[in-house]
Amino acid sequence: MRWLPLALLLGGCVEGYWEMRPLDEWEQGAVSAAIDEYADQRGVVECPEIDPRRVRIRTGTVPDVTALCSQPPEYPVLACVSTINLHAFDVPARAYMRIADGLDDRAYVSLLVHEGLHVLARCDGRGDPYHLDADLWDGIEPDAVTRYLGEP
Repeated sequence: MRWLPLALLLGGCVEGYWEMRPLDEWEQGAVSAAIDEYADQRGVVECPEIDPRRVRIRTGTVPDVTALCSQPPEYPVLACVSTINLHAFDVPARAYMRIADGLDDRAYVSLLVHEGLHVLARCDGRGDPYHLDADLWDGIEPDAVTRYLGEP
C-alpha cells in the first residue's frame, strides 16, 4: 500500500505509456544527429534517457498531442517530451516524446531534434524550457537537422 502514491505518480507521468512505441530506425537517426551535434558544439553529455534505442514516442493529431502534453486546447502544440529517470526503483531512464503526425519529413525531424535537445540541455544542467538559448535553438538545432537530412 505504501507504493500506491508512487504508482499513481508514475502512471500520470507516463500517460499512454502502453500506446507508445520505440523509435524506428529513421527516427533514431534524427535523435542521434541531435546528440552528435550537441556533442560537437558543447561537449559530450551523459544522458541515458535520450539514448535513441530507449526513447518512446507517440504520434497523433495536433489536438491529441496538445492534450497529451497537458496544454489547454487554445494553445495547441506540435510536440513535447518528458523523462523518467528512477534508477532507485529499477525504472529505466527514458524520454517520452509526443509529436504531431502528418508533417513533412523536415518538420518531423526538426521536432525530434528539438525535443531531444530539450532533454540534452536538462542533462547538461542548462535546461532551457523557454527557448532563451539562441545558440541551442538557432545554432545546434538547425545544424542537427541539416546533419541528418542535408541542406533544404
